[in-house]
Amino acid sequence: MNNTTDSKPVWSVETNEVVDRYLNADYEKFRHYDRFRFKLQHMVPLLKEGTTVLDLGCAKGELIYFLKENAPSASYVGVDYSQALIERAKKEPRLSGVEFLQADVREINLERQFDVVIISSLLAIFDDPSVILDKIFKHLKPGGTAFIYEPFNPHDYDVVMRFREARAPENGWQAAYNQFSRRSISKILEPLTSEVLWHPFQPSIDIPVDPSKPSSYTLNSKELGRVSVTTTGSLCFVFLVQAKKKS
Repeated sequence: MNNTTDSKPVWSVETNEVVDRYLNADYEKFRHYDRFRFKLQHMVPLLKEGTTVLDLGCAKGELIYFLKENAPSASYVGVDYSQALIERAKKEPRLSGVEFLQADVREINLERQFDVVIISSLLAIFDDPSVILDKIFKHLKPGGTAFIYEPFNPHDYDVVMRFREARAPENGWQAAYNQFSRRSISKILEPLTSEVLWHPFQPSIDIPVDPSKPSSYTLNSKELGRVSVTTTGSLCFVFLVQAKKKS
């Protein structure tokens, strides 16, 4: 998604191949990914019979796939900007019964509220996090829980980035990999929440650099341990924020 224009990105051949592989990959591929296990660890205990869950920016529904497996008696709605991803999710047999909607999360109004609202790596593509956080809490029931899985800057600086793929400069500058400070996010959440927990995520294995395709990797340091690095070369400090809305 482009934050500054509605034009369709013109990616290089290599990037398009990566996107196609993701779109066509079997859901079971993601079962052993650290980030999914980490999310499930914190989310599943809250999902009881009848719990309503909204995943904003759900992609092709991988997280819902595993949540549904672990908490089948909850109900799920997934929203994404990409029609291709929504269509892929609708074709997955093990996601039957899930409501998938194509929409821009900045403009969405479902006219209903949920017990749990989730976003993953969504704030990082927008310059104003308050717009997305407002949508989360408008769709969250009083006393409900928001899960916000994002890279956040532990230092008191909000970082807004632009990148351009050198192999396809005609695509122009794209908005992504923003890292807002914990301080700024906490300030937005404070009047909306009764409790906020910051769960730090750290990869459990080393991910080497793969020069054949655009992908993230990890570095190890004595001070920080294992840290993720984005395709733009930026260090990525990821947290799962668990925020309870005021009753």
